Amino acid sequence: MSKRFERMYTRLALLAERMGVGELLAPVVERLAVLYSRGVLGAGHVVLELVAAGVLAREGYTVSVEEPVDGLIVDVLARMGRERLVVEVETGYTPPRWSHAPLAYHAARLAAKTARYSRLGDRFALAYPLGYAAPIHPALLEPPWRRSPGMLAELKSLVDRFYQRPPIPLEAFQQAHLDAVLLLDPDNASAYWAPPSRAPGLQVLVVQAALSTLTSPGGEPGTASVVTAAAATPS
Repeated sequence: MSKRFERMYTRLALLAERMGVGELLAPVVERLAVLYSRGVLGAGHVVLELVAAGVLAREGYTVSVEEPVDGLIVDVLARMGRERLVVEVETGYTPPRWSHAPLAYHAARLAAKTARYSRLGDRFALAYPLGYAAPIHPALLEPPWRRSPGMLAELKSLVDRFYQRPPIPLEAFQQAHLDAVLLLDPDNASAYWAPPSRAPGLQVLVVQAALSTLTSPGGEPGTASVVTAAAATPS
């Protein structure tokens, strides 16, 4: 094996041991190290995937990573009895192409992931670093039956600016379900569950800022509104 593989394997194995799931996650550690060594996944992504997988393994789930499901590749697939939990990991990386509109890009990315992947499991969660203020669109904080046509149209319009190959149908946004978020803490080899509406980060505020600055892909952002700290404080 290459030195690149060996370095990452050692790092991931130590992290799994810190989480108390070294033996349980041995196949996961090896798979992630292989994918990293081949350049398929970045270092940050494999570490976050392992933390998510480790927490689920500790909770009694049978866990696999980078699992093919219905034509898509699921970051973390966890099974317990008949339940299937799908977890998609977000690192917070912004491609250079969208450096002028990172908030809008991430709001669209998280919405697209939820629409595409939540249908694959009984439950669906987004996992991201503890310090990442995830711009989750307000429509996804509501159960499907509470999403108004206006909310759905706005959500689809946002995602369509970034994802058109293939476009995501409106029905996917209507049926999407975000059941939880998993806040990943690699520093402490841990993670914390939270309901989406109570996750740290001012999601509604961030999405509003994203929508106010976005013009079109490749275009220049507009003038963003300035929000005071007092106005940003949640009640």
